[in-house]
Amino acid sequence: MFTYIASAFWRPFPVMVVVALFVFQPVFIGPGDPATVIAGDQATPGRCRAHSAESWARPAVFCAVLDWAWRLLHADLGRSIFTNLPVTTMIAQRVEPTSSLMLITLILSVVVAVADRRLGGVEGRNLDRPRHHGVRGVRFSVRYSWSVICWPSIFCVAVEWLPVQGYTPIAQGVWPWLQI
Repeated sequence: MFTYIASAFWRPFPVMVVVALFVFQPVFIGPGDPATVIAGDQATPGRCRAHSAESWARPAVFCAVLDWAWRLLHADLGRSIFTNLPVTTMIAQRVEPTSSLMLITLILSVVVAVADRRLGGVEGRNLDRPRHHGVRGVRFSVRYSWSVICWPSIFCVAVEWLPVQGYTPIAQGVWPWLQI
């Protein structure tokens, strides 16, 4: 059992290495220099050279992937080229909104799934009757049209219970967090 769990744990790593090589490849094959992009369109050649020497000296692709993997093991994801903030800080800023969205989605999915299951039971008891086809039509319309088009229209636009955009931290209260 231990060997099965260990092999299941290590099995994705070769795939991740190949994917990392393919993701890193455009940076090394493409024309131009990433330091020029970081420095901006109006940058002087001296500033581009400074950025290039600072962070983007081009090693071999495999060496760059190994360096990235080593820094990843030490929780160093580098700095964003757009904001110059650490990537771990940027990810940490988005953990609470993402978790909130996942929680609300999970709750709504369970509610819709339970209702759908109840309708499925009614449908199963009425096979080959006119009600069967009616209940099947209701289930399909609720599952697809209603949940994708109507729920957001009702809760976000008409009733304004859920936000269209923005985020309020849960520390400011549950109701403002839900309403945003």
